[in-house]
Amino acid sequence: MALDIIPKGQIKHANQSDARLMFESVLNQMAQIFLKNGRSVVTFHDKSLKVFSKLSVEMQKKVSTDARVYLETLELFEKIESETKATDLAINQGYQMLLWAALKYFGLRPTSDLFGYLTEDKIVEVYDAQGLQIWRNFNFFSVCGYSLEEMFCYTWMERYERNDEVMLQIGALMSRLVSGDRETIHCGIHNQLRELKSSEKLIIDAHHEFISPLYNSYNAYSGFVVISSAKLFTGANQAASSVVSIASNASSDINLM
Repeated sequence: MALDIIPKGQIKHANQSDARLMFESVLNQMAQIFLKNGRSVVTFHDKSLKVFSKLSVEMQKKVSTDARVYLETLELFEKIESETKATDLAINQGYQMLLWAALKYFGLRPTSDLFGYLTEDKIVEVYDAQGLQIWRNFNFFSVCGYSLEEMFCYTWMERYERNDEVMLQIGALMSRLVSGDRETIHCGIHNQLRELKSSEKLIIDAHHEFISPLYNSYNAYSGFVVISSAKLFTGANQAASSVVSIASNASSDINLM
């Protein structure tokens, strides 16, 4: 019986095609959740997913995992919201539940006063131990010119022009939290970020107002939350939402926004 032999290059192409289709599916599911919550977002600029397709196989795997994790946090939010009556929890607003779902998913516990600083217009970002962004809420995209594909495929260093002075200030505050500060700190740091890869090249003028620690299930310090306000400059100097940034674990390379 004759065997069908597929050239190695063709197998690789098929695997890459499967990876692209799966990544596209995850992005589309995210976009549907955005729409269900009254938000619009650009999923990708080209259906061939040119940015994703240019990544190495290993990077495609990482990017796909990051995207899947983000989708799962949004799905957890939908589950919590659908199963919770308004009177069941003190945290009963949609924007509060979205943050709560993210913290629950990542196993992080905030200080008791964190939700007192949140309002519906806040933007939330989550960072890992290396200071890389791994989560952001719906409002983040109101001050973002990147598509979902670009957000997951480009690193923070590729997406934004870095402000080293701001990083030093944030690093100093992180050191206080690592050393044992267990209260929300008023920081008042201004940070202007310029998009490097987006088609719009937006400029975001952020004012980081508070920084608050996060803890794991063993009550050990595991990250922090930054609450900020921001303005989006597009040429018409439009005002944008406030910003909340979350970082998981301390890092000297933390990247806000």
